[in-house]
Amino acid sequence: MLPGCKIPICSFSLTALFGAPGVGKTYQMQKMEEAVIEYSNKSTYDLDNPFLCNGPITHHIYISPSINSDRTLKKQKDKILIDGDENQNIIDLCDSIKEMVNIINIVLELQIHLRNFCKESKFTKTDQQSNVNTKEDEQIFAYMQTIITQIEKTKKEYPELKTKETNPQIKSNISKLYQILGLSFDGYLIRRNKIIMMIDDCSGTSLFTNILENTFYKTLCKRRHMGIFFIAISFHSLGNTFYSFKTQMNAMLFFTGMKIDKVKASFDDLTGLESPSFGEKEFVQLYKDTIGFQAEGEEKQKYVHNFLYILIRPSQSIRLGFDRVLK
Repeated sequence: MLPGCKIPICSFSLTALFGAPGVGKTYQMQKMEEAVIEYSNKSTYDLDNPFLCNGPITHHIYISPSINSDRTLKKQKDKILIDGDENQNIIDLCDSIKEMVNIINIVLELQIHLRNFCKESKFTKTDQQSNVNTKEDEQIFAYMQTIITQIEKTKKEYPELKTKETNPQIKSNISKLYQILGLSFDGYLIRRNKIIMMIDDCSGTSLFTNILENTFYKTLCKRRHMGIFFIAISFHSLGNTFYSFKTQMNAMLFFTGMKIDKVKASFDDLTGLESPSFGEKEFVQLYKDTIGFQAEGEEKQKYVHNFLYILIRPSQSIRLGFDRVLK
């Protein structure tokens, strides 16, 4: 749940934040980011269901053209900071994620075989000669050695994906198997990656050029398969980018600074909101009332961080901030 409300955090969601500079998009993005991390930390990765995206976040990626000038970003720890205006960086990032996912998927499949093999006690002694009695035994041990070699290689390449084997019997038997093969088991296997990605203030960068052919966009479309658990993107306005991304969005935040004609145009694309008593006109008025469209001076101050939060999936609703349901 997001802090102070009962809005569920959707797995593999893409949230877009629209509004003028300085209205609080980055602040709200960081609050959502903190909530997703806290939510993830409460779950445990399950080696018995290795392809489920449970457990803490393994990779935190922050893409922004302000990485060298923003004091807040400079203080961020344990994050990969990337300039969104350097296209090759983005291509390299997407390729790296794809390569990692391909490797991890193979290793997780192999790991299933290893753990199944070790679910029951199979070893009375810790030397290979005592446990290899037939040609079939020899083939099995050779296969297990291949699996273990791949797991250990992957643990060195992606140490952030190491996870403890918590089943005592399996852990004991894996340790014995390692000893039989002349190795030492450190108690860790491999888990699935779980990525969170923040894309801040990149509307005018090459990140969103030729969007439908863009490597980054293709990665977003495959985020569930890539283990990208949560993505938030901030934009200055509802432009063509919105219409390219609309099928991928789970939720949107509408801040101040949006052109009313764009707000009108967006309503038709927000499925599930229209009813006999609520249409485009009512939606636009709701936006104006929420963000203080014509307010000035001190009156304007009370609207500074107000925004329409539009939840599209899994259910449709419009809220003032995250808490108050408007529609």
